[in-house]
Amino acid sequence: MKNLMRLFVVVVLLFGFVIGGISYLLLSYEGELPAFFPSDRVDVAYATALDESDLNESFQADPTPTADTEQKSVKVFVSGDLPKDFINSVQLNEGTEYITSAEQADIAFYISDQAQIGTWTYALALPFNNLNTDTTFSDFYTYWQSATSIGLFYRPILMTEDTALTMMAWLGLPAAGSIEIVDQAEILNRAWNTIDQVALIPLDTVSPKWKVLYIDGIHPLHNDYDQNAYKLAMPISMSGELSKDAVEQGLISFVAQNFDRSKMTNVMLTGVTALVRATAYTMEKEGVLHPSEEIGEFMRSMDVTHISNEVPFAEGCPYPDPVQQGLVFCSDVKYYDLLDSVGMDVMELTGDHFNDWGSEAMMYTLQIYNEHGIPYYGGGENLADGMKPYTFENHGNKIAFIGCNGKGLDTATETYPGAVGCDYDYLNEEVAKLKSEGYVVIFTSQHNEIYQFEPSYELMRDFRFVHEAGADIVSGSQAHVPHGVELFDDSIITYGLGNLFFDQFTTYEWGGEAVLAVHTIYNNEYIHTELVPIVFVDYAKPIFASQNEGRVLLENMFNASYWR
Repeated sequence: MKNLMRLFVVVVLLFGFVIGGISYLLLSYEGELPAFFPSDRVDVAYATALDESDLNESFQADPTPTADTEQKSVKVFVSGDLPKDFINSVQLNEGTEYITSAEQADIAFYISDQAQIGTWTYALALPFNNLNTDTTFSDFYTYWQSATSIGLFYRPILMTEDTALTMMAWLGLPAAGSIEIVDQAEILNRAWNTIDQVALIPLDTVSPKWKVLYIDGIHPLHNDYDQNAYKLAMPISMSGELSKDAVEQGLISFVAQNFDRSKMTNVMLTGVTALVRATAYTMEKEGVLHPSEEIGEFMRSMDVTHISNEVPFAEGCPYPDPVQQGLVFCSDVKYYDLLDSVGMDVMELTGDHFNDWGSEAMMYTLQIYNEHGIPYYGGGENLADGMKPYTFENHGNKIAFIGCNGKGLDTATETYPGAVGCDYDYLNEEVAKLKSEGYVVIFTSQHNEIYQFEPSYELMRDFRFVHEAGADIVSGSQAHVPHGVELFDDSIITYGLGNLFFDQFTTYEWGGEAVLAVHTIYNNEYIHTELVPIVFVDYAKPIFASQNEGRVLLENMFNASYWR
């Protein structure tokens, strides 16, 4: 009997050593998990994401636990399929502990739309200079499942390993050859060096050289974004009877989203507005709001809508002549309603024609803007008023507008109103000062007009100077024909956007086409630009370009552009 007892003890000890050894190996494994690792890999995957101190804190029991402390400890499981940034954001306070078994957890975090507590948003993106703008989730998912060419998808989709593992848990395993794993530091360069290379990226990693695509007509950076309809908004759930109490009592905290829309500001910059001649005549015949009938809603959806109105309002301004020969302009004050209808938030006054009807009309125009609470810059009551930047905060973003007339047609002095001239020494100092104060700086300017896509040497010289001074966004407000752009890692120059409301759609070959520039600022950084093509259908009214019209216009612009 004694021998049998000894044998039983030996077997039990051996069994314990084996189980302990396996557990140790799993918890200390730091290599890559094989692709075929089953879905319950998450127990170990989360453990291996922690360093040794985390393991000691989260996985080792109190050396002298009591039944009472064990009962009070809230056990938390975090699925290793969740994005690393979410996993790293989970913070446990006293009275909680990590465990690697979902079945034994009081609280569990998963990818699921049940008991949803967060969202991780992703985007399909192309390099900025690609001509494509949209796709469908159906095409993406078909390619994910089959690797069969469809729509934009005919080569492996680039993504990081973290994104791939999360998507596999959410969408299922991808077909062989449908995706390619790339390091985060290399994914943008890889995309730019390959024709039509689509990437799947977390929305919070968007930067200016990416073009974020519409999916089923929804753009994740637009203010009218519908999270419930957007198919790449991945739900994160927290289940368990204790989950609500744990959060309310401060036992556990986490970051519920990778992209906080309350920190996003969309700024729309526009080209030439001149409500005169045939534009004004058409407004008289078709209605003052006729020009904004199609694009007005989109412009109003912006957080900040910029207008560059070159022409003063004037009392007694004559009825518009659609074939007026002279270039001295004024606008009827009732046309202000058009600017209001597009949601104008800020007025640029750098235009050549602001002084056309003299100081009285300029002061009258400034009075109208002031009465409607519209800030202005680039011109004003005098030189000092016009030179000062317009600074403000929106959704936590500090933004500064500054501008000038670079053609020598400025009239503002110490005692006379009008547009201010470009003093580049002043701009160099002021832009640097604004940047040191934490502002995203937007510089716009009225410069020499040229009727071609390629920007002129003088235009590039002057705009590059302000860019090198530190401006994040530099934009030409003078162009009657759109110009190329110059794109950098963290900033952009749009040399000319074309007309917004002006009557040149039959005057020049490309005078009837333009772009609206939507610049996205997030967490006080400029991150993205969308160029939205528009075309004129008469002398006053632009509409959104068709897909083919937009591709042709962007191709002409991009052929005259510079990629840095």
